[in-house]
Amino acid sequence: MATKYETLAIKFAPELYYKKPRNPFQNITPKDMGGLYWHLVKNPQDKTEVCIQYIAFFKQQRWVPSVFDKFSGKLPGEHPNDYVPIFLYFKGETPVRAVFDVCHYEAVGEIDAPSPMFPQDERPQFHVRNFYRGVLPLEDSKGYSLLKAVPTPLSRDLLAHWWKGLTSSGSYNEKAKLIIKKKLESPFQEMKTFRDRAGKLGFIFDLLYKSAEDVKVKGPQDASTMASRVERQLGNKKKDFSHRDIVDIIEQSGVPEYLALRGSRKFQRI
Repeated sequence: MATKYETLAIKFAPELYYKKPRNPFQNITPKDMGGLYWHLVKNPQDKTEVCIQYIAFFKQQRWVPSVFDKFSGKLPGEHPNDYVPIFLYFKGETPVRAVFDVCHYEAVGEIDAPSPMFPQDERPQFHVRNFYRGVLPLEDSKGYSLLKAVPTPLSRDLLAHWWKGLTSSGSYNEKAKLIIKKKLESPFQEMKTFRDRAGKLGFIFDLLYKSAEDVKVKGPQDASTMASRVERQLGNKKKDFSHRDIVDIIEQSGVPEYLALRGSRKFQRI
């Protein structure tokens, strides 16, 4: 018999969609899907609140050279395993918030419920992005295909093996390791990034989102204008980023698209 939380995990499991890009090196297809796993964490400070953590597991990560490589220290190429976390928070049995990975653990997206993007009685929908396998809310399903996956409980044993780099072939690979741990164990703390320690990209994304909130941005923005706002706040880190770097980060990560969703009145908390 399914428990209350198993029922919730299945009922509200995110639906993931993909669109085949022109570059086959960036393809995300059903054959890449290794599974959609879920894990429950209860809030030690509030017995009415729980977090159901979903991890979309992909058998292979592929990427092409981009501005992200310059600041993440990664070399372009491919390796086994990729993990996309999506955290759904519940009060009782009602979903109240979704927190998701926008760009390779460096940028966190958030949707408050109830809203048209995240109805209380429906599962959230996301499209899988190609740059370091992040996700964005699926506003329009035209041209997208569903990545079918049955929500599966994530055992402690499998999680431990993922931290060691277990691949779908049964071997271990250093580059295949799941690198987040503290955020999985303590999801109720303030979350600016899924990384246990924010890197340079995470710092930039944090400034971008703060800047958008400060000026109460509504709708799409010009990437160059956004970059200029961030540059004014960089302080002694300004030497690490050029204006072109920041513009490229904004454009390639889909930040304007995400901020447009967050800034639109119909997506604000009701």
